Amino acid sequence: VMAAYKEVGPEKFAKAFVRNQAVSVNAPNRPLKHLMNEFFISMNLLRKPLFGDAEMRGSGQVFNEFTLVLDQIFLRAFKALNVGSGPFSMNINVETVFTKAFENFLEEASRDTLSKIYFGFRQPNIVEHFDEFEVARSLIKSKGAKIAVDRIFPDTLGLVDLDYLGASIAKV
Repeated sequence: VMAAYKEVGPEKFAKAFVRNQAVSVNAPNRPLKHLMNEFFISMNLLRKPLFGDAEMRGSGQVFNEFTLVLDQIFLRAFKALNVGSGPFSMNINVETVFTKAFENFLEEASRDTLSKIYFGFRQPNIVEHFDEFEVARSLIKSKGAKIAVDRIFPDTLGLVDLDYLGASIAKV
């Protein structure tokens, strides 16, 4: 995947493999309300030209390591995305915050752009790397960005203390 990114460049890579989906607010007694778009590298789009019939999602730690590579590619290709003028979300791993790619991203992103970002961390990733998450959260918030907790399962929603985690939103 990294070789493909280097070969085609950030613009073509983003156009071919980065997608977005709506994130909506579900409040009691109110209609669903669009909050933002979430941007991600589509595994389905990567699979056909780069993996054939390989299924990566169920491969545990191998997939987790692969997502670290995808995070860095995504951060490098960010300038090629049209994220619009409103808030948006990008899911990354806690470990990604401590990479050169993330450092470069923070240096290149404007304060205005950073104020629109919700960095989404998967609940299991936060639990597994909680000490690192606390440092990452402090850094991200100091830059004006926000935290989202992603991949919360409905039956654990009441167990997630968003205030304690410093998260603005939970994605179920």
